[in-house]
Amino acid sequence: MILAVDQGTTGTKAAVYDEALVCTARSRRRVRLRHPRPGWVESDPEVLFESVVAAGREALRKAGAAGHKTAFFGLANQGETVVAWDRRTGRAVSPAISWQCSRGVEYCAEVARTLPPAAVHERTGLRLDPYFSAVKLRWIVENIPEARTLAAKGRLAVGTTDAWIVWRLTGGKSFVTDASTASRTLLFDIRALRWDNDLLDAFGIARAWLPAPVDTCGPALGTVRRSVWGKPLKITAMVCDQPAAAFGHLMFDPGACKCTYGTGAFVQALTGDDPRLDRSGRLLTSIAWKTGPRPVYLLDGAVFAAAAALEWLARVTRRRATMHAALNRVLRRVPAELRPLCIPAFTGLGAPHWLPEASAEFRNLTLSATADDLLRAVAQGVALCVADVVDALRDEYGVAPAGLLADGGLAGSASFLRYQANILGLPVIAARDVNVTGRGCAMLAGLGAGLWTMDDLRREKSPRRRIAPDPACPYSANHLLQWRKARADFAAREQAVASVMETDAEAARRERRRTHL
Repeated sequence: MILAVDQGTTGTKAAVYDEALVCTARSRRRVRLRHPRPGWVESDPEVLFESVVAAGREALRKAGAAGHKTAFFGLANQGETVVAWDRRTGRAVSPAISWQCSRGVEYCAEVARTLPPAAVHERTGLRLDPYFSAVKLRWIVENIPEARTLAAKGRLAVGTTDAWIVWRLTGGKSFVTDASTASRTLLFDIRALRWDNDLLDAFGIARAWLPAPVDTCGPALGTVRRSVWGKPLKITAMVCDQPAAAFGHLMFDPGACKCTYGTGAFVQALTGDDPRLDRSGRLLTSIAWKTGPRPVYLLDGAVFAAAAALEWLARVTRRRATMHAALNRVLRRVPAELRPLCIPAFTGLGAPHWLPEASAEFRNLTLSATADDLLRAVAQGVALCVADVVDALRDEYGVAPAGLLADGGLAGSASFLRYQANILGLPVIAARDVNVTGRGCAMLAGLGAGLWTMDDLRREKSPRRRIAPDPACPYSANHLLQWRKARADFAAREQAVASVMETDAEAARRERRRTHL
């Protein structure tokens, strides 16, 4: 029996799989986000941890876990979200600061004065951006007095949510993070596979505060205490959620490409054991997983708001219960013009544009616009942002996927997938089971436990539905033209604003130094 838990941004999913990779039980718990200031996103780490315990307990109960002699546990985590806690008590001293959160953006410019952004990219595959963990960790150390006090006493622990959850599940006996998650921190050398001293110094993070990096799966990552779920589960996999989805899609060959439509939309293309860097900085390079001597790498582009944008719209229009049906309806017949047009930068604009302080924008909005028009515009904006990332893969690397593998909530909408296929000019191949992340986590847990081998997994079949683009699509060329013009205007304006703000911030820093002296 394998318990696979996918701890995501707004919810925790637990699923139990047997030795034939058949799912025998599922459970879910919601996690509420908080927005204490514009651009700030966080959650309560205790609530987050309890959601893992509760979802796991219910899934095990449904599966009749008491009859299983051996049980293994795999954890997929939300990536760049961080927590700080007291090593002695296990009590969190910070909120769980979400990957979506833009606090600490000023530290990026500060670090850039110490380490050139090109050097950071060369070592980490990432860019200096508040999206990544190191920026949030620096904010914690700078702004939470209790964290500084614990650091002085040698009791501070910081890390991504996987490290926090496993610490709690094991009673502090395992303080680890896997290579795929470590590679998203801005502190990890993706070739040397270790925390980088120069980056630690630049961000003011001590190595002693951080978890030990380990392989993505293996037989000895830790053991969940019996008191948590009634039996001691061996932890055999820890993985970042997006690579887990890629693994669940059976993406084992270079060039394979997928998009997970969750809170954000995450496009990833596998590059094998070659950490190909995007010298233009438009895409990221990360570790997909490390299950043997050498890691597997991927190219990554994130659209920061997908389901999150639709959730916002459902909330303000009070249509949450009917949103999915409405989405299928409004995209069933698509007008030739993008009117209105939405640039869904609700938490900044991600790859390949990287405008972290941008805000969402509607264009061509008139008094005749309806709630359906807004819904169509937001969904189309997400699909067009995904197309930007796929275009960057083609332009920068010549990656020409045969199709886009798809999973996540929006992949349940056939009308949305049809629109995405038409915009890309590629077939979209959607998993029948949208919980591909949990399945990938279970596959890795079984691999770590020795239940199967990579050769066994290569022979697995994944039920899918294929949606081909319409070669005579009447709107795709026009939509792409309108989108690119609007997005270019938007990016130019946002970059100009960011430049002015950076100049003002630098002047303020000089004034503070002068006053202090």
